[in-house]
Amino acid sequence: MKVLVVDGFGKSAVGRRQFEDFFSGVKQAFEVTKGREASILFDVEPIPQLYKYVYAYERNEYTDPAAIKLFDKIDMIFVDCDHRLLPWGKRTRPLLLLLKTAFFTNKCVFAAGGATQMLSFVISTGGKKIRVLNGEEGGKVGDMERFVVPKVIGPDDVYLDSEAGDFYMLKAGRRKGQHEWVPAGNIGSHVHDVTANLKTLKFGVKPPSPRKKVFAKPPHKTVPKYPVRAIMAGEVKVRVEREHLRHAAFRGFGEYGQTFLGLCDNEWSLDVQSNKRNPRQYRVLASSERGPQVIEYENMWAVQFHVKQKYKSSLGVVTNFVRLMHEKICNEAKIGISCDFLKQGDPNLKPRKVGALRPFSAPVRRGGGWRKEFGDTMPTGGDGSDMSSSGAPSNKVKTVAAAGATEVVSGRRGGSGRRGSFATQVEEFNPDAIAQDGYATPRFCSARGAVTPRGGVKISSHQEDAETEAEVLSGRAMSSVRTAVNRTEGGKAEFNKRLLLLGRKVGVDMTFASTFNERVREVERRRLEDVEAGIIDDITEGDEGYFDDILGDEEMEGGGRGEEEEEE
Repeated sequence: MKVLVVDGFGKSAVGRRQFEDFFSGVKQAFEVTKGREASILFDVEPIPQLYKYVYAYERNEYTDPAAIKLFDKIDMIFVDCDHRLLPWGKRTRPLLLLLKTAFFTNKCVFAAGGATQMLSFVISTGGKKIRVLNGEEGGKVGDMERFVVPKVIGPDDVYLDSEAGDFYMLKAGRRKGQHEWVPAGNIGSHVHDVTANLKTLKFGVKPPSPRKKVFAKPPHKTVPKYPVRAIMAGEVKVRVEREHLRHAAFRGFGEYGQTFLGLCDNEWSLDVQSNKRNPRQYRVLASSERGPQVIEYENMWAVQFHVKQKYKSSLGVVTNFVRLMHEKICNEAKIGISCDFLKQGDPNLKPRKVGALRPFSAPVRRGGGWRKEFGDTMPTGGDGSDMSSSGAPSNKVKTVAAAGATEVVSGRRGGSGRRGSFATQVEEFNPDAIAQDGYATPRFCSARGAVTPRGGVKISSHQEDAETEAEVLSGRAMSSVRTAVNRTEGGKAEFNKRLLLLGRKVGVDMTFASTFNERVREVERRRLEDVEAGIIDDITEGDEGYFDDILGDEEMEGGGRGEEEEEE
């Protein structure tokens, strides 16, 4: 199991101490998996080093495809950071993209402290990139009219209302100087106001004295009194919601588990009202006077307080998270989905070669290539015979032509007597020429390689021969040299293994050369007669001139035709 721990604190002594508290709490929580997990690999990375796990090609920020594989190997993510870090800051951009990817892939994430605000930002906005114009932390909505708009406005520039968490985008008017700020979304949090529960402090008015304050009626007898009190600065009293008392996050909290203490120094609080309007709502498991403190969204948990050894309840929440997610991983083998979908639309990557499949609902096209070329008239061969029983079906020829090839195979020109040139791709085939020359088009073939022997077109392929080269050259290969059965009698085309081997030696792939070729059969018959008559000892004798014997007659015919053309 691989666990990623993000260090979001500074390099000062206080920051190092805070991270050590958090990391020790995470390692202590994984002790509950000792009986079931063989080994746990902790990868501790600061925020600037998170680029190894982040992939975002939209703005050419992080475009290393290897980051996708590294991110998919992570099982759990634990992150805690300083409360002064904001989701839209430049320093926190890698962390925001990491949480955004984890959000869309349903990864197991535990966020604490300042990272809770970032997770809430991702849930509320989907990880949208914004650039706040009115200061780093925003301002008040009442100051919007007095705000001086910059001359250049980008698509990510917004005006942030820190009190409500709403951000506005500028809508330009038709005339110069006419513009308005339009609400564009909510960041999911707002600045915490320490005087929210007191009266206003305008004009120096002091808050009412506790002695003069009329307190509310004491709680009902059935409601237990809180056994804890927040004494130190930053401490908050967290109360578990009644409907979530038996939630797995608060397992083993004891008799007074409904209320516990936590250290929360955040300046921003989660906004419950904006969460209610969000289609992706998180569940509030526990809250305090400063808003939600423990939230849950699918496989993501977040707490506003820091994980410290001093506060045992914070350690208990982390332990329960590890226990629950580890059981899910053991039962489901893998939680979440791969982030390989992030590569869709990236122009820098090569498209994946996926064969197009015809859906079952699509109509089946009847009629092959010869129907489009010749119409309803059945094409005939050179001798006037019907081509319906030939070994070159038009649909198979169309399949080969649709393989993406662009170069036309060039054949013999005029009467020069030269052999046909070789090409690597095939664009179109003529069924009439293929059938006349006796070359069979395979059912499954590749247009990656093709050659043009004398007088025909054939497709090259790789055929596994069961016999070795020595066996083919030996006398036992004599039995493999047989005359093919006529197709009209229902026989299948047979191929000469020795012919394949000889073609391989001279660089001509004769894989699909049919034995119906009269010239090949004639040369083979003559050699067999020479062996029987004792003229030659072996049929393999004189293989150097084998193809010359096959192509000799055709060259002579080609030369004769060339001379006739010249005389004309």
